Amino acid sequence: MSLHRPSQSAHHKTRHDFQDQALERTFLTAVRLAEQGRCAEALGHLATAISSDQIRNARAVCLMRSGSVTAALEMLRGVVFRPGTLQQRDDIPVIYQTNFCTVLLLTGRPGGCREVLAEIRDQQHPSVLRLRETLRKWEKTLPFFQWLNWKMGVAPSVPVPVEFTPGEFIEPSSTTAPDNESAAASADPSKT
Repeated sequence: MSLHRPSQSAHHKTRHDFQDQALERTFLTAVRLAEQGRCAEALGHLATAISSDQIRNARAVCLMRSGSVTAALEMLRGVVFRPGTLQQRDDIPVIYQTNFCTVLLLTGRPGGCREVLAEIRDQQHPSVLRLRETLRKWEKTLPFFQWLNWKMGVAPSVPVPVEFTPGEFIEPSSTTAPDNESAAASADPSKT
């Protein structure tokens, strides 16, 4: 992984900023559906949306939550890294990086998760802290020699269980949540 440290320009990027109200409604509808456990419907709703980082992240979260973790991994790889490199982008919200870390855990790549986490600019972000705690708990379950290898930088290739709903659509500090009343009213799928 690159030792590139992101600039502070994206540090405060916490909302889902859409220039197009129809795209925002599509996004909010998909989020609401996914939060209700209707990920297949959410994916269907996102299928016609213009591809942007927000939409690709939303698709990846739906894929992750529906068990298609390999497809989610590939989609998020294209969002998190600069094209043709292993250098993380510095112009994306932290949750895109932590979603990528989560899918790395689910696909049996805890070493990759640890490396990506180390490069995230906001080490006190709630999603970063939650993933670090997940790794700490998992580490305690390893047999001695696997634990020793892990400490020496050799990670086992096993899925790491997560005790939270995988994937986030909106930054935890966002001032606009998809479950507020106005968003829910404008995101009614029967009106789109």
